[in-house]
Formats: sequence, C-alpha cells, structure tokens
Amino acid sequence: MKTVFKQIGCLGVFILLWVPLAHGQGAIIGTTQMELENGEVAHAGRVRVLLTTTPVAIPSLPELSSMNTYQKMESIRTLHMDFFINVRQQMAQLDYLFDSTLTDPDGIFRFTALPPWTYYIVVAFPAMIESYKVAWQVPVEIKQDEVVKMVLNRANMAVPTYTRNRN
Repeated sequence: MKTVFKQIGCLGVFILLWVPLAHGQGAIIGTTQMELENGEVAHAGRVRVLLTTTPVAIPSLPELSSMNTYQKMESIRTLHMDFFINVRQQMAQLDYLFDSTLTDPDGIFRFTALPPWTYYIVVAFPAMIESYKVAWQVPVEIKQDEVVKMVLNRANMAVPTYTRNRN
C-alpha cells in the first residue's frame, strides 16, 4: 500500500511540474541559501519572494574599504532600507507585482504557469537568513515549456549582507 502511495505521490509531482509546460508556459523553482562563516549552508525559510516584470533601482554601494566596521555595517544597513523603500514604492504600481509566494522552511520557492517573459525575483527587507539581512533582485528569462532552476545566494545578492551579531 505504501508503494502505491509513493507512486501516486511521484506522479503528482510530475504532473505539477508538467502541467504548466503542457500549455506553453514555464516555471521557476528556486532556493534561498547562504554559506555561513562556519561553512554550514542556511536557508531563508518563510521569506516573501516577489515575481515582477520590471526591475527596481538598486542603491549603489559606497566605497567600504576606508570605513571602520561600524561605518560599513551602517552603510550596508542603509542600502537595505533604500532597496526596501524602492520595492515598496514599486509595489504601489498596479502592474509591478506579477506574483508572490513564501519560501518553505528549506528556503524553496516556486512560480508555475508563467507565460514566456523576462521576470525578476525580488527579496527585500525584512528577509533574513540566520541573523543576516538578505536582498536579491535576479532576472530570469522564461521560455515556452521551460522550468528554470535558480539559487539565490551571496554571489547574486542585490545588496551585500550584514549582521549585528558578533558571534
């Protein structure tokens, strides 16, 4: 009996991934993750992920090399707040937000039944992984009958991460 349920479950996952493609549409399956200082990989669970059709202005990063630790942290904190404000202002526009979802506890998110287009995956304040603030805006092109897999990590952040913890 368990084998039958396993087969039905596998078939269900296949159908969920295939159905959007049957109509010429695509999907995005992604995860949010960050390697911590101790080498572990942590995920952003229960974080709001936005799917948009236009990018948001990303504040420019000041030169951090001449700043002390506190100044660097405050500069990056300000960047996060500015990015958040830009996202909130764009969200006031009726045509900005295409869809949104929450990541699961393992940091996984999905958008299905997407018409071919160039979209932007946006994550902004108050998104966190462990004690680190995270922000992303990553373009993703969806073609007909395509499932795009993506990883949001340190390498493609819109704004550098920071933490107030000194552990």
